[in-house]
Order: sequence, then C-alpha cells, then structure tokens
Amino acid sequence: MSRVERVLAAEEYAALLHAAATQTEAIARLTSQIVNNVLRTELVRFDATGVKVLEFATAIGSVNVANHGAAAVTVASGTPTGGSAPSGGIGVASIRAGIAGTVNLTGTVVTLWGSAGDTATVQVFTRAQPPSWGPA
Repeated sequence: MSRVERVLAAEEYAALLHAAATQTEAIARLTSQIVNNVLRTELVRFDATGVKVLEFATAIGSVNVANHGAAAVTVASGTPTGGSAPSGGIGVASIRAGIAGTVNLTGTVVTLWGSAGDTATVQVFTRAQPPSWGPA
C-alpha cells in the first residue's frame, strides 16, 4: 500500500468514526427525548441509607454535584456494590461539603453517597463537561 493510499485509508477511517459517534448521539437523543444534553436536574435529599441511585436509558457523560450538606458526597459510576461508599478507584469522586464539582463519568447509572438528611443539587449530562470545582 502506497503512502497516498495509507493517508486516504486513514481519512476514511476517521470519517467512519465520526459518523458512528454522530449516529450514536442522534439515537440517544431520539430514545430519551433529550434537550440540550441534560438528562436530569434534581435536588436530592439523602434518606436514612445515605444512598441515591440515578438510572438512565442513555449514557451519562458527566455529573455536576453541588453539595449543600455538612459531609462529603461520593459520586460513582454504576450501582452500589457494597454497604458503604467506595474509597477510591476509577469512576469515583468525592465532593467536599459546601463544594460544587463536575465529574466526567460513563455508564447509565450513577450512585451518590451522602449523610442522611443532607441535600445536594445534581445535574446529569449526556456529554462531558469541563471539570469545575468551587463553592456550592
């Protein structure tokens, strides 16, 4: 294969990847009737278990959590796998008390752990958002 043929093949491959990504996004919008890439905005009050699970039919791109409580909120991609919040790992972030933070995640389920009675404003997006941290 000549250099020109390799370059053309690479450009065709890039075009196919772009088309696949565009189709995936379009299907997600149709399936979930998404407007402006926002899946949900919700004020969460943690019950006695301290766990809130949010499930979606469309893939999550990022989650913004404004922690209004007195203790940290742990955010993790996926369903709870134990009796307590994960202490670290891939797809896990901790949002300190009084802080708002944006976490880029993947999957269709996000789990939040907080203290019973505490609240947090949660916004879930289909696309990655620039990471941000600041006062809640």
